[in-house]
Amino acid sequence: MGTNRIAGRRRCRSTTITANRSSAQGEVATVPTDRWHRDPAGFLDRRLGKRGLTVQQFLATRPGQSWNQLVHSFDEPVAPIQLMAYVQQAAAKGQWLDWYARDSLVRALGEHLPDGWRLQGAMDSRTAYALAGWLTGMSILGPACAERAHQVVDWLKRAELPLGWLPDGPDDSRLVAAFQGVRFHGCC
Repeated sequence: MGTNRIAGRRRCRSTTITANRSSAQGEVATVPTDRWHRDPAGFLDRRLGKRGLTVQQFLATRPGQSWNQLVHSFDEPVAPIQLMAYVQQAAAKGQWLDWYARDSLVRALGEHLPDGWRLQGAMDSRTAYALAGWLTGMSILGPACAERAHQVVDWLKRAELPLGWLPDGPDDSRLVAAFQGVRFHGCC
């Protein structure tokens, strides 16, 4: 378990993704079936190629947008979780997992903490949900990535971040400090 081997090379583990997930309020949010694309990777490759963009460039031009907001950039329905999986695989293959880890954390915090950082002492449910969602996404890549993601979350929980802080992108100075010494490249 963990990684698959193809022709002697390591490959990040594959994941089957379901359409249901629990929301911060405890409800179950279902992605409508008309949002699921039959071939998300092929579709996204074609659309980004027509725009002359790599996946990383596409994300970099839309810092802080949620995955749900990002899918509305395309002319055909694709589910946010399909886009997330596509981006994660591209990051692992393209060897930009460090940037992806920071970028995806920015998106998780922005989506679940619209008023910014709330953690002052005890963990509140929205902050826990944002961090747990990011941890889960990074854990899909394997146990080494999960361990590194936990290091980042532990740093964030210990840090004295100002109330209302939200990183403005993957190169935010506080966010970069949280990732100091934690490298995701090669963790899967």
